[in-house]
Amino acid sequence: GVTQIKKILKYALNIALILVITLLTLHLIFKEQELPEIIRDLKSADMRWIACGAAAAVAFVAGESVIIHY
Repeated sequence: GVTQIKKILKYALNIALILVITLLTLHLIFKEQELPEIIRDLKSADMRWIACGAAAAVAFVAGESVIIHY
């Protein structure tokens, strides 16, 4: 029904907003950076630290979403 369509549209709008904010953030962070230099540094980094950082970021976002939801 109409309620289901409104839910889907709200969900799609939320996804679009998250994508726009993410792309804007990445653009502002990396706009004056040399991409090959960043890639070289990432390749030379200890992947365990990269994985820990990524896991911490995901855990933070998940925790924030739980707080916002409840």
